[in-house]
Amino acid sequence: MTEKTESAAAVTEESLVATCEGVVRDYLAHRGYEVHAGDGWSCDCEDAPIVATDGDETVLIAVISGYEEGSARMPELNV
Repeated sequence: MTEKTESAAAVTEESLVATCEGVVRDYLAHRGYEVHAGDGWSCDCEDAPIVATDGDETVLIAVISGYEEGSARMPELNV
């Protein structure tokens, strides 16, 4: 499982995105999906940083995280 401890003031947008994507990868693996390593998938109009398979179905996952720079509150996590 992804575990990371930081104070709210130290969270950067990049570290928030990485943490959120890690949580989603862990969640999918726990649910039985095969999560593929790599750069994800993208086209001209959309990006999916996580690609997984569920049986013979390919699943493209976009991760959305909210971040308010300088806020003392930790971002809320919803999966």
